[in-house]
Amino acid sequence: MEALQLIILAVVVIALSVAAALWLANLATQQTGVELLEIKASAQKLGSKTLLTIHVQNRGTTAATLLYVKVNQQPHPAQLTLQPGGTATITLEVEAAQQLLQATVVTARNEYPLLVEVKP
Repeated sequence: MEALQLIILAVVVIALSVAAALWLANLATQQTGVELLEIKASAQKLGSKTLLTIHVQNRGTTAATLLYVKVNQQPHPAQLTLQPGGTATITLEVEAAQQLLQATVVTARNEYPLLVEVKP
C-alpha cells in the first residue's frame, strides 16, 4: 500500500508542476506584448511619380505605433497606432523609381524592410 501512495503522490506533484508552469507561461506571454506586423506593398508608376501602397496588419498581442515609412532612405510621416488585429493602408506618392523601391516601415519598436517591384 505504501508504494501505491508514493505513486499517487508523485502523479499529483507532477500534475501541479505542469499546471503551474503553464499558468506562468501564459502570464509571461500576456505581460510581454509582441509586435508582429504583416506587411504587403505594391507600387505603380504614374507619369513622373510612383504610387506606393502599403497594407499593414497587426498580428501581435500589443498595439503597434507606426512612426514613418522610409522610401529609398527618404522619410515620409505615417503616424498611426494599430491595435492587435487592426489593419491600415498607407498610400504615398514618391519620386519615380526604375524597377524597385526600397521601403522600410518604422514603428516605435522595430523596422520592417521591404523591396517593392514598380509596375508600369
